[in-house]
Amino acid sequence: MVRHALARGASIAALSLAVTAGTLIPLAAPAAADGEAPQELVIPPAVKENAGTTAAVERLTLAQGELSVVDRSDDGAGNSKEWRRDLSTGDPLGYGARTPGSTPVQPCPEDDAPCGEYWATGDGRFVTRQGGYLYFTSGKRTDFIGTWVGAGARIRDVNGSYLVVDSGGNTPKQRIVALAPGVEVGKVLEERTPVAAALWGSWLWSADGGKGAVSAKDLKTGATVETLNTGADCVPQELQAAGRWIYWSCGANGPAGVYDRTAEKSGTVPSDEALLGDGYVVTHDKTAGKLVLTGTDTGKPAVSRVVGDLPDTGVSQRRVRWTVDRFGGHLAYADAKEQVHVVPSGIAPQPLVLLTREDTPSPVVDGFAEDRPTLLTSLTPSRPLRSWTLTARHHTTGKVSELASGTDGRWLRPAWNGRDKAGTLMPNGEYTWTLTARPDGPTGAETTVSGSALLRRGASPAHTSFTNLPPQRVLDTRNGTGVAKGKLGAKGTVTLDVSGVPGIGTAWNRSVALHVTATNASAGTFVSAYGADADRSAGSNLNVPAGKTVSNLIIAPVNEGKVTFYNHAGTVDLIADVAGVNKIGEDDSLYRPMAPWRALDTRSGLGGPKAKVKGGTRAHVTFGGTAVGGADVTAVVLNVTATNVTGGTFVTAVPQGGPVVGSHLNPQAGETRSNLVVVPVKDGGVDLYNHAGTVDLIADVAGYYTKARTGSLYSELPYGARLMDTRYGTGVAKAKVGAGKTVTLAVGGKAGIPATGATAVVLNVTATNTTAGTYVTAYPYGTTRSSASNLNVPAGATVSNLVVVPVKDGKVTFYNHGGTVDLIADVQGFYAE
Repeated sequence: MVRHALARGASIAALSLAVTAGTLIPLAAPAAADGEAPQELVIPPAVKENAGTTAAVERLTLAQGELSVVDRSDDGAGNSKEWRRDLSTGDPLGYGARTPGSTPVQPCPEDDAPCGEYWATGDGRFVTRQGGYLYFTSGKRTDFIGTWVGAGARIRDVNGSYLVVDSGGNTPKQRIVALAPGVEVGKVLEERTPVAAALWGSWLWSADGGKGAVSAKDLKTGATVETLNTGADCVPQELQAAGRWIYWSCGANGPAGVYDRTAEKSGTVPSDEALLGDGYVVTHDKTAGKLVLTGTDTGKPAVSRVVGDLPDTGVSQRRVRWTVDRFGGHLAYADAKEQVHVVPSGIAPQPLVLLTREDTPSPVVDGFAEDRPTLLTSLTPSRPLRSWTLTARHHTTGKVSELASGTDGRWLRPAWNGRDKAGTLMPNGEYTWTLTARPDGPTGAETTVSGSALLRRGASPAHTSFTNLPPQRVLDTRNGTGVAKGKLGAKGTVTLDVSGVPGIGTAWNRSVALHVTATNASAGTFVSAYGADADRSAGSNLNVPAGKTVSNLIIAPVNEGKVTFYNHAGTVDLIADVAGVNKIGEDDSLYRPMAPWRALDTRSGLGGPKAKVKGGTRAHVTFGGTAVGGADVTAVVLNVTATNVTGGTFVTAVPQGGPVVGSHLNPQAGETRSNLVVVPVKDGGVDLYNHAGTVDLIADVAGYYTKARTGSLYSELPYGARLMDTRYGTGVAKAKVGAGKTVTLAVGGKAGIPATGATAVVLNVTATNTTAGTYVTAYPYGTTRSSASNLNVPAGATVSNLVVVPVKDGKVTFYNHGGTVDLIADVQGFYAE
């Protein structure tokens, strides 16, 4: 299932764990009408565990309905400790159990009044200054330890991911700092001479102009987004912000007010120490020893009322013994009996907005890591949510799945482990996730945010990624490379161990890509490759006339790093060059199939000079300007054809500028030969080397491997089942394919290929019983055929070649150019997301 983390580091089973899982002690009184005095909630004092006496409240703060108190109730602690409890965000008002924080809180020197202030960020973190450091804590871990700010440093404001702090000393500087959870040093965005400043989300409000002048800068963009004049007859000495409200003060004895950004005017409020809430201001009348709440809506008569008794001690108690939840919440204070009073404002909150949104860049979710979900985004609402829902839509299928839902969201940290709400692993691929948040009251509309995520190692019918390997000869029966020296006899087998090849091994190894050549055949035969100790199927990989040299690409299943080769008749020498390996659990290259397209034709000058390739030289195939030329591409799959051959030669595909290793085509004079090759791409291209004589070369792209985020995995089908044989009506009608005609084969749901979801299928295709020279092309069903070809077949010949063809609607189509031909297709495997 999807996991959700509270910023305070508690269990990530639900966003609002402390409220949903704990027992709240309710307040039975109904909510008051707007402006009236609602009934307060009184939380009993904490008791020292060993002494049994009341523990004094040393600091308290409140945000998003989460109350944090610092006291010494834990007698075993040498210092004070934070204690958190959740308050209900709706009616009836109640509170949950106390949970301890992990960071000890050191006492403040008597002459360092700003040290005692206790702040809440609004996103689940709490801030204390201890010595010259700022500690940002959430739950049972320390998320952030600020840079050294000096023992006399003063926090101006903190909100979500941003902090404004004045350093101590004779020449203080004001720093605007971007905070990152888990990072020990914040990024200083700006350093300036101290001015009155306040934060709301990513907006920094500053009194950096003349009398009454205030401006806001978006710290994400650096742009000034709003300027206003509060009407104050001074340069404000203090600012506070809460949505549409900007509190300003001309100093301890000067006038103060709240600017209503909606009405574009200020209303006056008492000039005592104040804290701005959502639609109200609380001031500490030190002379009377009272806390006074005043409404800030300039469209209504000012309403004030006494909300608590708090005698003056001669030292500021703001953010120490009393506080305000400016995130749509209540106010709180500690009385002489160390009880904490929570008093609802009785004023309707502003519409809900998102204060912060920090998406994880390009998140990749690992379906294997069920207990390590990937964070999608971090959202801080301006007030708690009533409910939320998280869904995801698969880009390919369009299916929308619910990942999670919840209630009472104070801040949202949706993380995903690749499973839906029922715990079912979802398919691989790109997703668009959508989080819908609903406010906790009648005001404000739903808030919806979306982003993208990639799920890897999810529920997929395929299971291996491709590791590209440098060309290396691993088998040659002519000289004893890899196996004993000697031809392979009729109905004989030879087993090759590739586990020692660098990059292959045996762990998680499922199939290996080999360029296999059969030569010195004493009789017409066919050769099959399959996993060692597995049953051989009736399928073939190479069809070899007597005396000919034939090559083909084989993606052979392996068993414990071994693959077996079978020769049907006569004797034959076998040669194999490794191209790569498919492994389970490897996060390597993914395949992107393409409708076949021609990248090179030396006969017409397509993709290069119009000229035959001479012996000992190369034709360069460049892919610049195409998907194959991307920086993440590791290898390309090409169908290479040699024609107009003047003499016996061999052709090898190699990385651009790379050494020639082995051969891929072995045409004789006058022959046309094709073969599928997998070749590493270097500097956006590959080379085709011709050994002797002159030859025209053609290269058709079938697809490519990439290190990019998206693509297909491969699944081998170890028994090479026969899906099509027009000679017997297997898979299609029993009839030859005529000139200019097509035949369509349904592959979905056959021989282990999934009914839906396969992006491409790997087939060994054989053309036989040809009545005229022809070529055969395999391409996606229902699409327009290009000029590319897969097999070039002389009259009367039997020719095989591996094809990788995209699947559309579970089908692939084959085209025959001339004469009539029988077609056979043996499946080797398939690709799927």
